[in-house]
Amino acid sequence: MEQRQAIGIDPDSNGFKCIYMKEGDKKLIKKYFHVDKVELQMFIEWVEKLSDIIIAIEGSNGQSRPIEKVLRENKIVFYSFKPSAVTKYRRVVLGENKNNDRDAEATASLALSLAAQDRLDNYKRIWFPETGLQLLTRNHAKKTRNKTATINSLWKLIRIASPDLYLLLKGKEKGSEEGKKSKLDNDNLLKLFSLRPDFSEWKNLSEEEIFEAMGGKRLRGVMEKVEKIKKMSQNISPIDSSISVLIKSEASQILFLKQELKTISTELKKKAANNKAIQNLTDIKGFGVNTSSKIIAELVDIRRFLSDDNLASYSGFGRKTNDTGDTKNEKKNYLFNRRLKDAFVTAAKNFVRFNPDHHLSGYCRYLVNKKKMEKTESYKRVARSLVRVVFKRLYGLLKISDPIEVLKKKEGGMANGKTRNTNVLSNIPPSRKINVNDNVGRCQIKK
Repeated sequence: MEQRQAIGIDPDSNGFKCIYMKEGDKKLIKKYFHVDKVELQMFIEWVEKLSDIIIAIEGSNGQSRPIEKVLRENKIVFYSFKPSAVTKYRRVVLGENKNNDRDAEATASLALSLAAQDRLDNYKRIWFPETGLQLLTRNHAKKTRNKTATINSLWKLIRIASPDLYLLLKGKEKGSEEGKKSKLDNDNLLKLFSLRPDFSEWKNLSEEEIFEAMGGKRLRGVMEKVEKIKKMSQNISPIDSSISVLIKSEASQILFLKQELKTISTELKKKAANNKAIQNLTDIKGFGVNTSSKIIAELVDIRRFLSDDNLASYSGFGRKTNDTGDTKNEKKNYLFNRRLKDAFVTAAKNFVRFNPDHHLSGYCRYLVNKKKMEKTESYKRVARSLVRVVFKRLYGLLKISDPIEVLKKKEGGMANGKTRNTNVLSNIPPSRKINVNDNVGRCQIKK
C-alpha cells in the first residue's frame, strides 16, 4: 500500500510554516512561505509536484485566508482543523511545548491519523463565505456598537455639564410632556454640540446663530428646539473646559460614525441587489437589508444545514442534551455563532413591530403579558420561529423539496457542512423531513 503524505500548515500574520511528512516516516521537510504573491506561487508549485498530497491547515478563514484563496483558485482540496483540536493532539502526541514547527507537525500528523481512520472528509473545506459581504456586515455591527457606546458617553457628559439641559433633551424637565425626548444621534443636535460645546455660551448667541450651528435647515422641529434651548440656556452655569472638549470630541465622533454607517449601508444595498437570497429575505416585512445581509453572510450557504433544528443550534437557539444513565437534562449551548444570533433577534424585534397582526407577534405579546416573560426572552422565541422561515425560504431558492434525501449518506462535513456531489456528508443525524412548499410561517410580504 502506498504511503500517505501530508503537509501541515500553521499560519501566522506574515506567512505560514509547512511541515511535510509521510506516513510511518520520521523524516520531516520544513518550509516557510510569506503570503506575498511570489511566495504563494512557489508554495503552489511545490504542492503540485507532490502527487496525492493531503493539505491540512490549522484554523480557517482567519490568518489562513490568503492560503485558502490561492488553494481554491488552483482547485486544490484542503482540510481545516480547529486550533483547539490541533493543540489537544500536539499535547498528547508531541508534548506540551508549543512553537510553529510543532503546530504544523501536529496538523500534518492529525491529518494522516484521520485519513487512516477514513474520517478526514469530515474536515474538508467545502463552503466559503462571501468575504466582501461578511466584512461589510461585521464592520457595520462594530461601528453600530461604537456609536451606541459613544452616545451613552455623551449623555453622561451632558448630565455632568448641565442637568437642566440633560432633562430638557430627555423630555423630563418641568412642564414637558413625558416621552418627548431627543435622540443624541440627531444630526442637528450633534452639529450644535460639535461647534458650540460650551453650553454656558449659548445664552450669548442669537437664535439665528444657534439655528445655523444646528445645520441651518428650517424644519419645524428644529425651530422649536432652538427656542427651548435659547430659553433654557439662561440658567446654565459655566462648565469646565475639559468637559467642553470631551463633548465636542464625542459629538464629532458620532457624526463620523453615522457617515461611515451610511457608506457601508449603501454598499450593502448594492450587494443585496445582486443577491437572490438577500432579496428573498427582505421580502419579509421587518427584515431590512442590513439584517438580511448579516444573516446570509454568517450562514455562508444554507446547504450546510440538514434541518432548521441544525440551523437553530448553530444560531444559539438550541440546547444540549446531557444524558447519563437515568439522568436526562438539557443545558445551555455556548458553541454557536453569536453574530447570527444577534441578527435573528434583531429580525424578531422588527418583525413583531411591523407585523402586529401576525400570530408570532400575538405569541410574543402573550408571553410578555400573560406569562410575564422578559421581552428579550420572548424575542428569542420569535427568532426561533423565524429560523424555520429563513431555512425554508433559502432551500426554496435551491428548488430542493427534501434536503435530507439529498444530503444524507456518510458522516462528515465541517460546521454541519456538506460536499457538493451526490455523496453529501453530514455530522448531524437526519431530522424531520421538510417541504418548502409548506406555508412558510405565514409571513406577511411587503407590498
